[in-house]
Amino acid sequence: MKVVLSVLLEAFEFSPSDKDVKWNMSNVSYPSVAPSDTKPAMPLRVKAIKRD
Repeated sequence: MKVVLSVLLEAFEFSPSDKDVKWNMSNVSYPSVAPSDTKPAMPLRVKAIKRD
């Protein structure tokens, strides 16, 4: 499983999105796009890397 994951991760490029991420501090800290959101969200841009 670790080998499959490492191969998949090498095939993509990850970068932050344009949205600001706010950390909500409650019993369990979680990221969200707006401070009032109760649903966790961590937006990322994922780009496939072309291999030759």
